[in-house]
Amino acid sequence: MVLVEGACAVRHIPSDTLLHILELLSSREACTAALVCRRWHRVVSSLSWASRYAELWHTRDPRVSPTWQLAFSARMAQARSLDLRCTRTSMHGHSKDIKCVAVLASSQLVYTGSYDGTLICWDLVTGTRVGPPLRHGGTVRAVSLDEGWLVSGCSDGCVSAWTQAGAGCATHYNLEQPPLALARHGGPVSSLQLSLDFVYSGSWDGSVLEVNRTSQTVCRSFYLGDWIVGIALMSGRLLVAAGNRVVSARLHAEPVLHGGPARESEEASEREEEEYAMTSTVTAILGCSPSTGSWAIIGDESGRLLALNVAAPPAAGSNPRVLVQALPGAARDAPITSLSWQFPWLLATSRCGAFLLETCEALGAGERSPHAPTPPTAASVRTLTSQPCRCAALGGAWVVAADGARGAVWDHATAAAAAAARSRSRALKRSLRDARRERAAGARGERLAAARRAAAEDGTGGEAGGEEAGGEEAGGVRRPHAFRLAPPCGPPPRPGSCRAQAAARTGATRRALLQVAALHRDD
Repeated sequence: MVLVEGACAVRHIPSDTLLHILELLSSREACTAALVCRRWHRVVSSLSWASRYAELWHTRDPRVSPTWQLAFSARMAQARSLDLRCTRTSMHGHSKDIKCVAVLASSQLVYTGSYDGTLICWDLVTGTRVGPPLRHGGTVRAVSLDEGWLVSGCSDGCVSAWTQAGAGCATHYNLEQPPLALARHGGPVSSLQLSLDFVYSGSWDGSVLEVNRTSQTVCRSFYLGDWIVGIALMSGRLLVAAGNRVVSARLHAEPVLHGGPARESEEASEREEEEYAMTSTVTAILGCSPSTGSWAIIGDESGRLLALNVAAPPAAGSNPRVLVQALPGAARDAPITSLSWQFPWLLATSRCGAFLLETCEALGAGERSPHAPTPPTAASVRTLTSQPCRCAALGGAWVVAADGARGAVWDHATAAAAAAARSRSRALKRSLRDARRERAAGARGERLAAARRAAAEDGTGGEAGGEEAGGEEAGGVRRPHAFRLAPPCGPPPRPGSCRAQAAARTGATRRALLQVAALHRDD
């Protein structure tokens, strides 16, 4: 009765309340909840979950399949291929080390920026260059992209953008047109982030600019007074890493100027901004929401990976929490150079050339509720070369990393198909081996049966002759042999061989036994 009342209570939960409850679940738990009843399936399949899909994989049009569960499952199947075998391809074209990289998996393209002042587009499958290099006024230190825009940041402080081209364009963007000048910093641009409506850029001059993608104007700025190392977007907040601190600022719909004359009151500032002090200098920051809830991933100059809970106050004792003390195989105190995220994988690179590819759940920063960190295994750590690895990125079924002036691409796109083909091949080999064994066993059985029939015929003929000689005494009744010997199976032995000698001895023994049997029969 309690179960029936509980079921009725669940069935009569208002849709708004049910949607709010389901939004607190992880993506995997939401898939399970969609199987409870049709009403829950409709709620889970609403536009709210489409926006979650868009936030996970940074796409504007998540409705790529009839329901978001199918799209989510397809993405997860592609993500699981990163744990399989892969092929490596090298990209040659830069004259100096690569500084930044961004992957556009939907078009199988990757863009790399280098110290030589060029931004180059590459084909992920073949590793060849697509289109001419884009010249900049200095080192291309940051690049970010989505389906609509390609944005680059240069050491001269300029933030440039290219818009999406029409169908059939090999580079996906209008690279032949002059770029859009979005903003200009007073120092080199160090980090870029794209949202659906804004572009965020951080610079060494200590400022972060927010540019509206529609009006292409700066609508807000942040100033921290220290070099900006990295910026990240997470759960409606902007995370800025500068020196040994991380500042979390709430994003507003209306433009707000931080650090200028129109600065908010101290009380409002405390509510809208929070500052977290680190024990060492931050070198990379990454926001993985909503898969990790309110946990951001931070890399520092000592080679550690940290989990920062931005929902907790800065005075929390266990904030941040250490996930990995150092990448296995990496040199001592090798700084973390870059972090990349694609649900559910985390990619971390160090300056010595080693990089870690592991799921956040395995590292202890899983969905919603982090657990005790697990040391990464040797299988999850790979080494490029002795060249410093300054950047790496995940995109679809590809892993792209900088190997000095070369780019290295690990292609997992065909890994799942290859694994399935290997499984089918192994199954076919097993079936053929079993069939051969069955045929061999059948042939041996047939030969043995034929030999036994031949031996039985030979014994019957000898009995008939004996009965003709003394059949009156036997009364015409045949008595069976006390025993029968079957001839050896298989091909005849080679003359002079051990097998031939053994066969001769066996034949002599058989004849002697037959003679003894005949004597007993005569008696």
